[in-house]
Amino acid sequence: MPQLSLLEVQFPIAPLSLESYIERLPYVGKPLNSLGKWWGSKPLVLTRAIILAAVFPASDDPERWPSDLEIFLKCMCLDNAGMWKRKTESLSAELCLPLASSVERIELFDDEGKWKKRGIDRSMKEALEKRVFYTMDHTAQREYCCRVEQIDGPTSGSWQEINAYLQTTATSLPELVQHLSQWRFGSRLTVGDAFSGLGSIPFEAAEMGCDVNASDLNPVACLLGGLLTLSATSSVKKSMLNRSVFMTKSILGLANRNWNTARRDGERKPIFTVWRWLCRSGMVGVFLFVPVG
Repeated sequence: MPQLSLLEVQFPIAPLSLESYIERLPYVGKPLNSLGKWWGSKPLVLTRAIILAAVFPASDDPERWPSDLEIFLKCMCLDNAGMWKRKTESLSAELCLPLASSVERIELFDDEGKWKKRGIDRSMKEALEKRVFYTMDHTAQREYCCRVEQIDGPTSGSWQEINAYLQTTATSLPELVQHLSQWRFGSRLTVGDAFSGLGSIPFEAAEMGCDVNASDLNPVACLLGGLLTLSATSSVKKSMLNRSVFMTKSILGLANRNWNTARRDGERKPIFTVWRWLCRSGMVGVFLFVPVG
């Protein structure tokens, strides 16, 4: 019987639900919504977790499943070390003061229990914040952190534990996914999305080093999703993406103006058609066919 994947035996619903909820909030700035809005788009963190869990081998012994989950959370930067690396906001003095030692109280806090504004020992403050941060649960830690995809992956110490547990030599998530998919399937993982919309699934799959096949009935979705997926590959330069985005906005603006003109004139005829636009990325043999309108 083939070895089960982690996705088939367990999945960390609680932390991923919180991460997905925060990613979808309007005021945090959804990463792929600058050009269009698709209400059904999947959170990037959820796509990342499903891809990784699909190739992550589950232990045959159920007694080791908690250890499997611990390593998986390290890969997703949902453990204490990963959350600390994602931390972008300072902890308040009121939160840190109760756990401060007598020396730390003298060196870091003023008479009112606030952080000293001058002459503070930065390394001592960071050590205190880290100690307090590690005592907090994931929900409380998340208030001080950025999104998972905004950092470059687990810490170097976490990678040592991950590689020792999985018997890999990866230094990045794309390398880890490639190693695990080669071991499990004999080839690099291929992700397919028949209705990709804005492209959150193919975009994150490309970021994770997978081969991607995606399509959509909406031609604008094909164009935007295809460009964003190409931007996830290291071979596509930012300047190319900027030019493509500018061209996309120009095409959409022209289509909108022509549509408004035709609607005012009462016409019912196609505005224009650019059915097969071919884009070649920097990788050999990678083409993108996009129906524009």
